[in-house]
Amino acid sequence: MPIFLAFIGSLYGQEHLSARRVGAIGLGVVGLVLLFSGRAGAAQDGATAVLALSSVAVGTACYAWGSVISRPLTQTMPPLVLAFWETLIGAIGLVPVSLLIEGYDPSGVDPVCGPRPMQVLGL
Repeated sequence: MPIFLAFIGSLYGQEHLSARRVGAIGLGVVGLVLLFSGRAGAAQDGATAVLALSSVAVGTACYAWGSVISRPLTQTMPPLVLAFWETLIGAIGLVPVSLLIEGYDPSGVDPVCGPRPMQVLGL
């Protein structure tokens, strides 16, 4: 994440990229490529491994981007409120995708929303 954080932060003017820092990031990227190149070759389906590792990289970049964007908010908003809104907005985006991909199965919701858990919660 620090690799993406440095580059994305520099795009937003929050980080300064010196030649030394860019060189260190380059060495880090080379190390990651060497580390993961063995995993991609060892998998039975190399394309699946590359897709999985690329997904991890994209997810890490998105996390770093969210950190850079929310950095100014941490100065004006309490952390718990910020975490609530980030979680709610994420859920609003993920629930429709989950329902589209997996569908809705009422039997999967029953153990959580059935009578016993509601009694335990006092509802």
